[in-house]
Amino acid sequence: MIRTIVVSADDSNCAQVAQQHAINLAGPIGARLRVLAAWPEDQARQMREQGEDPEALAQQKIRDIADEAKAAGVEAKGSYRAGKIIRNLLAEAREADLLVAGMPTREQARGHALTEALLEEGLPLFRRSESMLLVVCDPPEPLETVLVNYRPGLPGKQALRVATWLAEQTCRRLAVCCIRRESADARELAAVARRYVEAFDLEETEVLEKTGGPDDHNEVLQAAESTGANFIVLGNESHKLYERLFRQPSATDVALETRIPVLIAR
Repeated sequence: MIRTIVVSADDSNCAQVAQQHAINLAGPIGARLRVLAAWPEDQARQMREQGEDPEALAQQKIRDIADEAKAAGVEAKGSYRAGKIIRNLLAEAREADLLVAGMPTREQARGHALTEALLEEGLPLFRRSESMLLVVCDPPEPLETVLVNYRPGLPGKQALRVATWLAEQTCRRLAVCCIRRESADARELAAVARRYVEAFDLEETEVLEKTGGPDDHNEVLQAAESTGANFIVLGNESHKLYERLFRQPSATDVALETRIPVLIAR
């Protein structure tokens, strides 16, 4: 399901955190790593003015990450592109299954102009990725429980599919959050989820029936806390106006309010 993972090779703290997550995830699921080095034009120009070769430095950075990946049993290859990092990552992600992006939370960004700019400008661009997107902000921890927000419709089904497969490949523990306005609807949705996950080799499965509004992302965060989940999977939000008016918990809101890795399935 996830065969190729793309990550940036720049030296920022966000990128280094993303690199660690990409390597740690690629190992258990048997994925390959594609490392992209893309210096911004002004940074590349400064390098050349100082007598340095931007491409040579990029290739060295790629080799360093590839060596780290190899030590973890992960195959990694890289490439260099001049220009804007985020747009080059999105282009690279067109041929990959997962893009790992380091992003701060709202709390981490508050009061820091550059960090706030990354949050406000970077995340909307990353959300346009044609691959799945994993948003991370802290160094990885051993994966304990995968939580998925399951809802009716194709995005919810895809999220459940990805989360169950990921849990089976890694920690074998899954929590499913079913949020509906009416308790009877939540109970019906939970029954569907239980039937689906029975086919997978999991040690523990917990299904939560919750009532709440369609955009209450706090329900997802509370579910993560109550189940001890340290990895969240959400369905991709629709871009259609009608469906957005009645949308489920916002993937963006969840990603920006928690320090837990959030994967947006497609």
